[in-house]
Amino acid sequence: MKVVKKVLFFVLLYGVFMLAYLPASVAISWVSLPKNLTLSGISGSIWSGKINQLSIDGRQLDDLRWQMTPLQLLSGKVAAHIQVGSRATLVNAKANVAYGMSGLALSDVRFEAPVAWLIGNSRLPFRTKAQGEVTVLLTDFTQGAPWCSQLDGKAFASGLQVDNQFGQYPLGQLQLAMSCTDGQVMVNIDETTNGLGLSGSATVGEQMQVALTAKIRETNTMPDDLKKALTFLGQPDSQGYYPLKFNGRVPGL
Repeated sequence: MKVVKKVLFFVLLYGVFMLAYLPASVAISWVSLPKNLTLSGISGSIWSGKINQLSIDGRQLDDLRWQMTPLQLLSGKVAAHIQVGSRATLVNAKANVAYGMSGLALSDVRFEAPVAWLIGNSRLPFRTKAQGEVTVLLTDFTQGAPWCSQLDGKAFASGLQVDNQFGQYPLGQLQLAMSCTDGQVMVNIDETTNGLGLSGSATVGEQMQVALTAKIRETNTMPDDLKKALTFLGQPDSQGYYPLKFNGRVPGL
């Protein structure tokens, strides 16, 4: 029996070794990719490889690299460190990614991209156009139902400008805190982190259902067009806050 176990062990070890050095281009050629996804410049192996360019739904990523973590295989997980681009590219990101029986897990995530890249080909309501830069930092994320079982992160927007048929809104800087509540993604904003007098929270549930409960007040740094639009929200309370409430799917998402 000891001899059989040794033989099986070495066969398994040989299989893992061969799989590790399988060219990434060969492995990807075996996979049926979605029609909206294109890859070019594939090099390296499954263990450590690179894709020069990835394009999906009009969004392009350059210089995608990965490095597998072998020890995670012993715990039944496929894990890798992934890096996209650099500070000189339009989009740059890095993350530790793991996938196992319990689903997807992320840690040490940093993602930076222009707002226009995130919107892609989506059509926003009221002929809205947006620009600015977004940075997302996640300490950790663990997949759950419907979205998460654990989430700790922040998102920052800088130079944010939103224009539509109603006016021009230079919103400046925003900071959001992200967490997980009952499997839903919860986003919180505090008015001390923005110049809009905006505070509140929103949850994202199944099928991208958004529930927003927030308030906003006029400030000296608020864009003039936004000050005029506040009157459409109803009457302010005794502290000058206008209510912001929404429950449903956000158009374009």
